[in-house]
Amino acid sequence: VFNLLKRFFLFILILTFNSFLVGDQNNRGLEILKKTDENMSGYGDSQSRLVMQLINAKGEVTERSMRSRLLEVEDDGDKSLFVFESPRAIKGTALLSYAHKVEPDDQWLYIPAIKRVKR
Repeated sequence: VFNLLKRFFLFILILTFNSFLVGDQNNRGLEILKKTDENMSGYGDSQSRLVMQLINAKGEVTERSMRSRLLEVEDDGDKSLFVFESPRAIKGTALLSYAHKVEPDDQWLYIPAIKRVKR
């Protein structure tokens, strides 16, 4: 996921820089969106492990680790599943998201402490 995000942001940066040098200003936004869509599709599926660092106002760092799985759905949005692995207090908490292209996205949050799914 991070490699995909790095490529995405690098692409946007390069495209933005190039559009200032050359290009039709009227179609710049549409071109950026088309290129972004082309680069963000065709991956099929992916999985990764992530570490999120939360930094409060005092500079204290709290880490959360999770694993993710992404599935590209042809002619619609993407499905993603994030499951927290640590710290112990939130271990097993999961977020399932189904991003649609046209309709509003669907999301479900599983909270193991209460053994419930919240939509």
